[in-house]
Amino acid sequence: MRWLRWWDNEGNLLLTGSEEAKLERLHTEQERQRADAESQRAVRAACRRHIAPVQIQWDAIGQLLGMGLTVEQVAQALSLSVADVERVD
Repeated sequence: MRWLRWWDNEGNLLLTGSEEAKLERLHTEQERQRADAESQRAVRAACRRHIAPVQIQWDAIGQLLGMGLTVEQVAQALSLSVADVERVD
């Protein structure tokens, strides 16, 4: 079956109601995906901000212990508990 289609003065096809609804659903889904991607980016950035200092601290513990400092000396130097240093060691 063939249907008559309408065009505006600029040559743009005028959409049917179902086509407009489908296009709106597509735009809504694209916006949801964009928002999800932005949310994931924010979570990754927050994780990097929190993980980096911990990694540096772990590295420092290993280096100080490698230099011959005792667990107690490393704990005091890094303002940590002995238990924290022992967990990394």
